[in-house]
Amino acid sequence: MPALSALHPDRSFLTSVLHCLRSWWNVDRIRVPNAAGRLLSLETGTRIQLLQQIWNVTTRETKCHEGVADLQYSLTSIDDGRIAILSVGVVQDDREKSMPAVFRDVNEVVLIWDTDVVLC
Repeated sequence: MPALSALHPDRSFLTSVLHCLRSWWNVDRIRVPNAAGRLLSLETGTRIQLLQQIWNVTTRETKCHEGVADLQYSLTSIDDGRIAILSVGVVQDDREKSMPAVFRDVNEVVLIWDTDVVLC
């Protein structure tokens, strides 16, 4: 009896595609409002304008606890070398509620919304 792949040469490709789609559909995903996307997509090396200064994202760290994913960015000011932390919390449920990020440095703690961040 010939192998199934000999009868249907595209069978393994289709099987792989279906497997990928099924895996994607069944996995738990963090759901957030569209407005929160910019703060979640920052990568190391990205420059942003925030609080009238240009900052470089130096590290990105994710922590999960009790249904909440916390994404922390370490920022370094391009102007004066000041170091700050930007924490973005994401609740893993179906609520359509925007949550502000928290900006912390030596001098201040400020609530930051997605619209406060400009990519440079």
